[in-house]
Order: sequence, then C-alpha cells, then structure tokens
Amino acid sequence: MRQGEILGLQWTDLDFENKLIHVIHNLSNSADFDEKRKRSYSLKLQSPKSKNSIRTIPMNNTVYNMLVSKPHTNTMVFPRKR
Repeated sequence: MRQGEILGLQWTDLDFENKLIHVIHNLSNSADFDEKRKRSYSLKLQSPKSKNSIRTIPMNNTVYNMLVSKPHTNTMVFPRKR
C-alpha cells in the first residue's frame, strides 16, 4: 500500500472477519490558494486517481493482529495527531 492509502484508511474499510483491506480512499496534501493568491496546504481524503488503485488486499496475521488490537478512537485507523 502507498503511504496516502494507509493514512486514508477508515475502520469501515477493514473487514476483520475475512481479513481484508478495501483500498477506496487516499489522504493527500493539496495546495489551496486564497483570493490574494496566498498558498496554503490541507490534507484531503479522496478517491484514488485510477480505477486500478481501488482494490482489496488480504491481511496477513501480523497486520491483522496489529489492527485488531488498535483502539478505535477515531473514524480513521491512523488519525492525524495535532
């Protein structure tokens, strides 16, 4: 998985019963410009750029055990720390 796909994982993307990860989002850093053309950056959760990037990946036991023991404190699996 790519970094943006991992950071964009939501708990609803994980199927623990079948040990599957559904890659349907990515988190990307995008530039925004205000009316004075001042640039700022923000993180945006979006769909992957290509249809081939949307896929299902099997979890091995190491990944499954790490994710199943991770607390669900957010909708994101790896929430951004502020």
